[in-house]
Amino acid sequence: MAGIMTQSPAPWRLALIPAKFRGVDFHMENAVFAGGRRIAVHEYPKRDTPYGEDLGRRARRLQIVGYIVGTDYHQRRDLLKDALEIEGAGLVRVQQGDINFWSLNVVVEHFSVVETRERGGYCVFEMGFVEVGITGSMIITTSTQQVVNDAANNVDKQAETSFNTPSGI
Repeated sequence: MAGIMTQSPAPWRLALIPAKFRGVDFHMENAVFAGGRRIAVHEYPKRDTPYGEDLGRRARRLQIVGYIVGTDYHQRRDLLKDALEIEGAGLVRVQQGDINFWSLNVVVEHFSVVETRERGGYCVFEMGFVEVGITGSMIITTSTQQVVNDAANNVDKQAETSFNTPSGI
């Protein structure tokens, strides 16, 4: 059949992977990734130029509009809703692009489910996530008090050993 052209899929379509949260698959309409820096702006009297102090990276946030469709959508809808209500962190993976960029360990800030009479067998999830880091109490620091106590105990032991050991006299 001459003249019939076949069109290959666009490269970005070939890179699509299933979107999922805590192992529950869903289709994705869009995703918004937000980040940045935390800046404290200091403005001083009698100065026209402010000083912006960088306080570190801002928490990454991900807003996703996803959907469930199909004959088994009730079960899959309930699985995703249950996954979104579980306490603690979970892995979210977005459908587009590089899996390392679009996979985050997150907690759910909010979600909503929209179902309409006109679109049976279909529901839309609007989900808001924020990345999970480590709590301040989990940061490993050196206890200077413990270091000083250990050093003092070590000196005491060495003095006692030195005192009890004959010096060859």
